[in-house]
Amino acid sequence: MPVVSEAAIQIEGVTKRYGSITALSNVTLNISQGEIFGLLGPNGSGKSTLTKSMLGLVVPDSGRISMLGKSPSDSRYDIGYVPEEIILYDSLSVVEFFNFIASVRKLDSDAYKNRVTKLIKAFDLEDRANDFIGSLSKGNRQKVALISTLIHSPKILLLDEPLSGLDPISAKISKNLLMDMAHNGTTIVFSTHVMPFAESLCGEVAILKEGKVVAKGKTEEIRKIAGNLEETFLKTIGADKEIAEVVDALKS
Repeated sequence: MPVVSEAAIQIEGVTKRYGSITALSNVTLNISQGEIFGLLGPNGSGKSTLTKSMLGLVVPDSGRISMLGKSPSDSRYDIGYVPEEIILYDSLSVVEFFNFIASVRKLDSDAYKNRVTKLIKAFDLEDRANDFIGSLSKGNRQKVALISTLIHSPKILLLDEPLSGLDPISAKISKNLLMDMAHNGTTIVFSTHVMPFAESLCGEVAILKEGKVVAKGKTEEIRKIAGNLEETFLKTIGADKEIAEVVDALKS
């Protein structure tokens, strides 16, 4: 009989309002252990609010979130997070920043050094390891953010557009690494606007619009609606008609 993965993340009826704006409306999702789950939606759909709720940075007005059977605030050391807007310490070198993260995480020195050395090599940062972070390109800063999130081997990884600034080789390395982590039990929530990334990585997806889940399921099942995930996404949020109208207007 096949092994059924337990839900690592349980989101039950979560609603969050900011004044008159409803950022999330009765959102319910179950994400299995070892799953790479795609969280898709246009700007303002509620993706960031939901991600911050899973981190414990936002407290829902109603509903419940369980991360590995615990509240988000009690699970913070089990979670890795890469935000879309990266915040790093520009006055530290790359290695100094990783050492700082390791001290905060209270990592074993030998295990940490071995893992971070491998990650620096994998992401081709060996020649920049002693450079100040403030001198790095956007792509290299993205690599630093990813490595700093991965060095403590988190059980849950929350990623907000983590591959957008990477060169093709680094993006491929990241995708392979994420798939390997998921194979070994890490649960990954991947928030993105880049449909090819979602299509190649995610086993399941949920599409949000105006704070509501408007579609969810296996990637191949969602894709059947319109032939590929990008067309399905645009159709589900109603953007296909808007795009057609703009194209028609440009033709005239």
